[in-house]
Amino acid sequence: MRVPKKYQFIVEIGKALHIYGIPSYKIQSYLTQVAKTKGITGSFMDLPTWVNYVFYDEKNSYNYVECIPPGSLNLGAFSRIDELTNKVIDSGMEVDEIDKELKIIHAKTKEVNHFILTLAYAFAAGSFSLMIGTNWISFAFSILLGSLTYLFVYLANKSKYVESVLESLCALVVTIFACLLTFIFPDFNLGLTILASIIIFIPGLAITTALEEITSKSLVAGGAKLFDAMVVLFKQFFGVILGLGLMTSLLDIDLTHYESNMPQWTIFCAIPIFSICTLPIFQVRKKDMFFGILTVFLRFL
Repeated sequence: MRVPKKYQFIVEIGKALHIYGIPSYKIQSYLTQVAKTKGITGSFMDLPTWVNYVFYDEKNSYNYVECIPPGSLNLGAFSRIDELTNKVIDSGMEVDEIDKELKIIHAKTKEVNHFILTLAYAFAAGSFSLMIGTNWISFAFSILLGSLTYLFVYLANKSKYVESVLESLCALVVTIFACLLTFIFPDFNLGLTILASIIIFIPGLAITTALEEITSKSLVAGGAKLFDAMVVLFKQFFGVILGLGLMTSLLDIDLTHYESNMPQWTIFCAIPIFSICTLPIFQVRKKDMFFGILTVFLRFL
């Protein structure tokens, strides 16, 4: 059954909330409040891969289920859709205004500067290698391997297959390159460089969101998202272990070698660089950038 046009804006809001990562229990609360603001009676259920809408009027009920795959991590869109929904609840925006704002939010997610993102991935990896204690050689190659990581991210946007194996494939290739570098540079820190190069894929925010949902008694959605985050971690682990297994079977590699000769002050330079690099990667809004950098400082300390 096709949902009547008067309910379409709620469906679109729900879809945007789901795609941009708003927790399930908040989506259900938001949609209920939006419907109440517009004088609509409805019941809503959000799960990790679909949203169920039920609308009621005096004589009929309308049920609409939409399958929506999880979206990519985008804190700018997360902030904008949360802000828009609260604006609808507080001021009762007209439907045309809501549609216009949603189109702007969707358009913003498609604005990509590949050069800036390549630099961001590269220096995020390099600065993280400084934060965990390494040497100049490992720092330099962390930057190069970090930029290689973005190449796979770019290819993932072009190919569904690459997208499905992104984390494991990237971890595998980075590990192979890192192992080869150990024969050219004896002081190369293998393990730390691999970790720094793929640090952006660590699903920290996904795990935090999952735990938030579980503690809010949204057990089905929270449990599913936590398991998905664990799978992402396993894919990276599998890629690294496969790469190390292949290379150690062909070459004699010392996996335990570690050398750190970086001065202490480099850590305090790495913190702001790392936080600045994550801003374009997660598409943080300009007005939230200062608080993002401040948060990184506080969490590291």
